Amino acid sequence: MQLNNMQQQQEHSHAHAKEVPPVPLKHHVTCHRCGKPLTGYQAKKKQLWYYKCNTIGCKLNVSARQLHSPYHELLGSYDLSPQLVAPLKAITVGVFQQLYHESVQERKAIQAALKQVQQKLEKMEERYAIGELGRTTNEKFSRKIITSDLQPLAVRYARLGSDLSNLESYVYFAVDMTTNLPIM
Repeated sequence: MQLNNMQQQQEHSHAHAKEVPPVPLKHHVTCHRCGKPLTGYQAKKKQLWYYKCNTIGCKLNVSARQLHSPYHELLGSYDLSPQLVAPLKAITVGVFQQLYHESVQERKAIQAALKQVQQKLEKMEERYAIGELGRTTNEKFSRKIITSDLQPLAVRYARLGSDLSNLESYVYFAVDMTTNLPIM
């Protein structure tokens, strides 16, 4: 037990990085032989980065430079004319405002339904308190209402997200980013 405690107290040597800047395509590009995602590593002696396939028997290795240059060319082919930037921003803001309006409407409907379920539970609790319902009956139906009505509504409400205070700035940032894809 002492040895286990000592091992748990020791810090582990390193943590795996999800995103490594020299290999940004890691897990986004797949092997052309087997279809599995490529991972990245650095050759320590040469100080060069590589992508490789970890599938047994495949073991594809590609230089990061060799893979990045066609990717930059591909990004360069996506060009948005300067005269289309303003209309794209306007259309995108309009679409997101419509989606946000629908989300607000659904959120209000779910809030009303949650309030009704809460009132139903409060009435049952009140009836239990004055002796109209027995303990087992109250617990049974309370659990049923919570699992069948309350929890699904709460999950749907949580999925709707929160209010967006500066939607336009997010849209403008996204459109500006798309116009600068080859630079990034």
